Amino acid sequence: MPNQLLANYLAAPDGFDEMLDAAKVPRAHWRAMLDNLEHAAPDMMRQRFEMVQRQVRENGVTYNVTADADGRPFDGQHGYTIRFAPDGLPPVDAFWSLAAYTAADLNLIPNPIDRYSVGDHASGLRMDGDGGMTLYLQPDKPAGGRETNWLPTSPESPWFVLLRMYRPRPAALDGSWRCPGMHRAD
Repeated sequence: MPNQLLANYLAAPDGFDEMLDAAKVPRAHWRAMLDNLEHAAPDMMRQRFEMVQRQVRENGVTYNVTADADGRPFDGQHGYTIRFAPDGLPPVDAFWSLAAYTAADLNLIPNPIDRYSVGDHASGLRMDGDGGMTLYLQPDKPAGGRETNWLPTSPESPWFVLLRMYRPRPAALDGSWRCPGMHRAD
């Protein structure tokens, strides 16, 4: 069945959500994009795929999420937060970024402040009082001086989030670090 899922995806990439549903992949959890395909790759390609996967992971890894921590698909009528605990930021030797994309055309979300990602490269990010960090993903500017930690999202189109980690540390690859879930804020 996994090989059939990959074949269906390659034949109709617009059916990505249907593919995830058929594979019973919970949308509320972050998934490593290469890991998703590893289980669907044809047996004859497995060895080559694993070699490429190791090389790619040494330089960067990408995780995606399409729903909040309760399993609800992201909705433009709501705001969301992701909170990294103290000492829980993405473990990298280079940098990390979080970006939101429209589900229909896979483009970055146009927004009035021209901000398309947030991460450790962004100037002015504020840490929480306990040393953690909360990011706000929503269509409208958050209240209370939290704009520096704001990633604008679409108010009308479905969207998803990618977390990219460049030169990830072992914790990002071996599963000992987990990206926290996205929570509906309202």
